[in-house]
Parts: sequence; C-alpha cells; structure tokens
Amino acid sequence: MLKMSLFLILLINVSCTEDPYSQKSRDQDSYLSMEIQGGREGRVADLGLREDLRVEETQDMSLQDISLQDISLQDISLQDISLQDLDVSAPLHPPLALGGVHANQSLDETLFQREHPHRFDVYLPNTPPSRVVVFLHGGLGSKESIAEKLGLRTDNQIHQDQINSLGIAWIIPQGQAIEGEGLSIPTWSNHVMLSGTDDLLFLNDLSTWIRSNWSGIPLVLSGHSNGGMMTHRVWCEAPELYSLYVGVSGPPSTSYDPEYPEGTPIECLGNAPYWAIIGSEDRTIGVNENPNWTISVSNPDVYERSQDHVMNEKRAHEEVRSLKVCQLMQRGEETERIGLTQWSSCNGRVVLWWVNQPEPNRLEARGRTYGHKIDSLESAGQFILREELARWSPDLP
Repeated sequence: MLKMSLFLILLINVSCTEDPYSQKSRDQDSYLSMEIQGGREGRVADLGLREDLRVEETQDMSLQDISLQDISLQDISLQDISLQDLDVSAPLHPPLALGGVHANQSLDETLFQREHPHRFDVYLPNTPPSRVVVFLHGGLGSKESIAEKLGLRTDNQIHQDQINSLGIAWIIPQGQAIEGEGLSIPTWSNHVMLSGTDDLLFLNDLSTWIRSNWSGIPLVLSGHSNGGMMTHRVWCEAPELYSLYVGVSGPPSTSYDPEYPEGTPIECLGNAPYWAIIGSEDRTIGVNENPNWTISVSNPDVYERSQDHVMNEKRAHEEVRSLKVCQLMQRGEETERIGLTQWSSCNGRVVLWWVNQPEPNRLEARGRTYGHKIDSLESAGQFILREELARWSPDLP
C-alpha cells in the first residue's frame, strides 16, 4: 500500500487547457514564410528561413564557437544509454479528457528518473482513439506550425471536426535547439542535425507514456524533413518502440549506409513497417539518381559546410528497409497512381511513394523548397497526409 501511495505522488499533474498560439509564434511563422527575393544570397538576418528550407538539414553550424561537427553523437547514442522500459499496469498520469487539445504536456522526470526538456501537444477526438500518431516537425519548425500543416489547427482555432472524423490521437512534440549567435534551429538529433538533447531517449519514454494510456492500438511515428530523418533513426535503432513508421521528405542519414565511404556505419535493426514519401522536384534535398543526395545551404558565410548527404530514398527502400523487413534487395511491385509512383515490397510492409511533380515554373522555383513542403506533396500527389496516416495499416508483427 505504501508503494502504491508513493507511485501516485509521482503522477503528472496535467493541464487540460489550450495553450494560446502566441503573437511571438505568429511573428516567427511570418518571418519563416518570407520569400527570398530574386535568389540573392544574404546574411541570416536577410534570409527568409522557412521550416523546410535547405538550411534545416545543415549538420554543423558555428554557434557560439561550437562546431556541431565536433560534437560526438555517441554522447546521445543508443549505444551509450540504457533505454528504460517502465512496466506499469496503470496510466502514468490521470487520463486526458477526450476532445480538444491538451497543450504543453511533459514527461514526469521523477517517474522516468530523467528529465526531458520537450513539451508536446495532444489532440484528441471526442471518442476513444483507434490509433496514436506522433508527428515530428522539420528543422526550424514548431509543434504549432506542423499541426497547422497537418490541418489540425489554424492559429488559435482547433479543427475538432477534422480530428473527430479521423478518430485518432495526435501527439506533436517540440524539438529542441542549440542556442548561439541569435540563431536557434529547433530540430532532432538524427545523425544529420543535432538538437543538443537526447531525442531517442525522449521518444522511448514518450512511447511508454502513450502505451500506458492507450494500450492495444497501433502507435505510429512520423515526421517531416528532419522529423522524417529522426523517424528513420528510431526505426533503425529502437524499432520496437512504435508499430508503424512514416518518413515524409526525410531520407535517412548516410550513417546507416554500409557503402558510404566516410565514417563507420551504424547497424540498423529496423523490422517494423516503413513508408517513405519523397517529391520528384524536391529543391531542399538534391533528388537524383546519385547513391546519396546532397543537402545544400543558402549562406556559406554563416555555415561552415556547404553540403551534407542523406541516402537516396530508392536505395534506402530496397537496400536497407526491404532487406531488414523481409530479407529482399529489390524495390518490389511498381504501381502508377494519380500524381505518384508507388513501390511496395514485403507484402506492403515497406512502401515508397515518389510524388511525380511537374517541373516548377520560375516563380515557384524561387522558393527553393518546391517538392519538399507537405502541401506541395499533397497537391501534386492528390492525397491528404493526415488521412493516409490515419488509415495505413499493413500487417503488424
């Protein structure tokens, strides 16, 4: 009885009120949506850095004399941490009320015996959810802005009818940032970019928290751009944490490519179903037939390196994911759909969507992110991402 009393003291005291979408957030989103006029390169203060610009995937920036290239990922690698699974028979905090958004939730550091700086918003339908989707924003993004891109909210207006129609719970965490020189880039530590904190351990504990509240339903991890790269990292290094994985414009780091000539490859364990989406006219990631794709930055005066590499999504599909899931090294069945080409292997457990976008006109090309943003992928491929995430259900192990 004493043990149970001590456990109850540790339960999280959550707020069921919505966190207003602040003027600061709106101002930041307005700043991030600025167009780069005339293609002219400028200093950071002059750049309209948007969530999905090439800068979001830059690996090493000098922030207060800190070179991210010199920071060892082993400091936050799964190899150096012990993922603690809490075996609990009751929820880890009082259940959240159905309907609406529960803003700025956090994991109890006393319960998990470690502290996470992350905050996350929980969007719930009015009925018990049929699945939970954890969605990670891209570099320079925020939990509010990515919720807008998914159609869950607009400023302070929550689209409850939309959430109810999908019937699933959405959990949108906020990525962290290494601060310095007035430049803050919220992102994820995914072997392409660094956030300054251990996002893998956070997503481990978040998975435990979710399963204690909604057991027996699929748990999906998805993300856009750098969030997609983080999704692939979890799939490779801790695939048992989530049921399904979906990466959107977020190919894997070359750290998982055994043929990459630089560095020591990280072993990939992934065996859960994986679905990747990439645009044929992606201007943020250098989409072509090269073994690896380049990620360029806009301003060489600010960033020490001009490019980094991620795996070609087609190679990742057939040489990493299909190999790990069903021991096949092939792209699988090809199907032409409206606006996209689909490759499916391992009985539909490994899927790649190549969104067939037309060559952008001059005005669209100035944005530099054509084919990378969620809305451009949806409009070209004639699908709605939130609906696809709600219904994709390959056979689970």
